[in-house]
Amino acid sequence: MQTVEEVQAAHPLWSKEGAVWKVLGAQLCDVEAIKGVIEQNHPWSFVHLLDNIPPNIKLTILMADPGKDVACKMSTV
Repeated sequence: MQTVEEVQAAHPLWSKEGAVWKVLGAQLCDVEAIKGVIEQNHPWSFVHLLDNIPPNIKLTILMADPGKDVACKMSTV
């Protein structure tokens, strides 16, 4: 587990508060909970969320799949 000082050294542009939150989050995070989230959300597909976007909403999606390419094109989703 990293200390606040180690996090700050690794991320010099982060505020001390940001480093404190990072360390606190790591301390409070239950490893089994993370494993459960990953297992329950496999495969990672959220395309169904794009079905009912109101026309007044502009959507920007940042995505990638290192298994396919460094950039994931909508045609592959």
